[in-house]
Amino acid sequence: MSTGPCFSIIIPVYNVAPYLRECLDSVRAQTCVDWECICVDDGSSDGCDLILDEVARQDNRFRVIHQRNAGVAAARNAGLDVVQGQWIAFLDGDDVWAPWTLAECARVAGQDTSVDVVAFKTEYFPEKGPYPWPEKFEGCEQRISNLSEFVDSADVSFCFAGKVYRREVVGTLRFQPLTFGEDILFLLSCCLRAKKQVILDSTFYGYRKRIGSAIQSPIRKRRVLDRIEYVTEGLELMETSPRKLGKSLVRGYANGMSETFMHEYGQLPKEDQAEVWQVWKTALPRVLTCRRVSLFQRGRFCLLLLFPSRLLAMILCLWPYRLKARGFHR
Repeated sequence: MSTGPCFSIIIPVYNVAPYLRECLDSVRAQTCVDWECICVDDGSSDGCDLILDEVARQDNRFRVIHQRNAGVAAARNAGLDVVQGQWIAFLDGDDVWAPWTLAECARVAGQDTSVDVVAFKTEYFPEKGPYPWPEKFEGCEQRISNLSEFVDSADVSFCFAGKVYRREVVGTLRFQPLTFGEDILFLLSCCLRAKKQVILDSTFYGYRKRIGSAIQSPIRKRRVLDRIEYVTEGLELMETSPRKLGKSLVRGYANGMSETFMHEYGQLPKEDQAEVWQVWKTALPRVLTCRRVSLFQRGRFCLLLLFPSRLLAMILCLWPYRLKARGFHR
């Protein structure tokens, strides 16, 4: 009985025609050939559908799903519903992989069957290149990572894309319909389930830095509302997990409900601030049920609920953020 390919690669595609072939070529260039690639055309209107169908005719390892535009979370979920591989990887339609990415991940997976997530570094590169890795790969160091370092480390990026996940760890987990933070929730959920995480100390994933990409978009009301939701759910996930978690991980999420929130809130148009403020205050009681949040953070949230003044919020949250203070409140 076939166990399927080693890797299932999921690529959500939406109006990235100028970069799509380059992305798909980076998959075809993998030195590990045991993979399937599920490309989900999320209602593109710029010819991506034709490119995908052409590539699938040329290489039967590519499978194409066409659907009406429903967002990147729905596109990735459509891919997850049909994967057959032992490991799951994600790549965006305007980004690229180094040719040795899957081979190195397979090497690590073959060395230790208790590894459930393998991470590698990600770096931005200019819209027209060059890629952020050498022409020839000469090996890299690897290390076992604790959970806090793994999901909150600048070395591996607080992002789900620069990683591969054992299929059993993903299971029935799916992306939530958020415009921002849905990938971070997915990453956190997988890592809380994983027995062991390994970091490869080399850049394998290239993020194309281009105008119009989601990560380069200005701050909008929906993004701030989604931050409130994913941070709150992330804290609740950590609260219900039996795993021992580092203080820095919980602190990072709590800061997302305070300092980072106030920073983004201050950049919103005045007409959006009132609604966002109300949603934020409604979310604070949920956060206060999380016992892993520090006493300082809990005290800060209690004060903001008792005295819901925006000036007080700026004093407690935004000013320390702007000053980049590094003290007990961090």
